[in-house]
Order: sequence, then C-alpha cells, then structure tokens
Amino acid sequence: MPMWGGPWGGHWYGFWWLMPLFWVVVIAAVIAVVLRNTGGRGSDVSQDLAAMRRDIQELKEEVRKLREEGKEAGG
Repeated sequence: MPMWGGPWGGHWYGFWWLMPLFWVVVIAAVIAVVLRNTGGRGSDVSQDLAAMRRDIQELKEEVRKLREEGKEAGG
C-alpha cells in the first residue's frame, strides 16, 4: 500500500486543482509587485523622457542662436 493514502488517493485527491491555482495566483502577485517596483507601466519613464526631450530642444535652439551670432559677427 502506498504511504500517501492508499489505492484511492489521499484526502486531497478531489482538490488536485487547488495547488496549481494557488501557485498561479502567487506568481501573478510576484509579477505585479516586480512590475510596480520597476516602473513597468512607464508613468515615471514617460515624464522623464518628456523632460529630456524639452531639454534637448532647448539646447538645439541655443546652439542655433549661437551659430547665427557667430556667422553675423565673424562674417
């Protein structure tokens, strides 16, 4: 006789589906925590990206103005 409950299975035999369901829920919770902590939705990243784009645009305008001033002064 097997030590896990005899030939009819253990007392959990009818509820075999609970353990995979439990682990799916645990894994989904872990993935949700990881995504939240790493900025998976991109909310902070998009704000940072927009700020960088503004800074780059301002720098491009400043370089263009300096080039125009250099052409006017240097001939």
